[in-house]
Amino acid sequence: MITINKRNAGFTLLELMVIITIVAILAVMLLPAHAAALRNGQKITCINNLKQIGIAFHIWAGNNDDRFPMAVPSASGGANEYINSGSSSSLNYNVANVFKVMNTQLQNPKVCWCPADTLHISFTTNWASFGPSTMSYFIGGDANESDPQMVLSGDDNIGSSSASAAATSRFISAQQYSGAIYYTWTADTHQSSGNLLLTDGSVQPATLTEANSTFLNGTNTVSRPWYNFFP
Repeated sequence: MITINKRNAGFTLLELMVIITIVAILAVMLLPAHAAALRNGQKITCINNLKQIGIAFHIWAGNNDDRFPMAVPSASGGANEYINSGSSSSLNYNVANVFKVMNTQLQNPKVCWCPADTLHISFTTNWASFGPSTMSYFIGGDANESDPQMVLSGDDNIGSSSASAAATSRFISAQQYSGAIYYTWTADTHQSSGNLLLTDGSVQPATLTEANSTFLNGTNTVSRPWYNFFP
């Protein structure tokens, strides 16, 4: 008779260690690709959000003598007083109200929140609870339909290279672009880059240099060419 010895089922310790090592190597190789895909998806969502915001602005303006909410007083349904105080310490300073007056056009306030925003980590689907902590975009306070290249809105991870904490802090009040001040993207949202919505409805992904160039375009010569908000 021939005796056949059968090996017990299962892995030896060496085989198990080899498998674990291979899985670990594959994970290390795939994680950067997954992270990059996630960032790209978030940026696409952000661009789509800003495009919807741009459409809302123009629909609202079409019903208000071609004026954006920033140029219309609150008594007439706008939000001029809430961005025109020039100081975040003012009780009236609340850029969120610009979006709130367009609630019919925007419909869901979640469109005002970027999924890549690491500072405003929550969003709301209820306009009653919408406010500074649930929004990710600044407002171009002087943007108007007559100049298609002015900055209407964009990611609010903006800092100033002239400030001592340029890489970590955001503006807390209206700021003017000038030769002495260069705006910079912080790392809060799209890895030191961002998206800008122009009054012509286009959205421009912008690096630091491109953002500075864009802010100089258009008729940004008034005292406060754009407004940034953070809580």
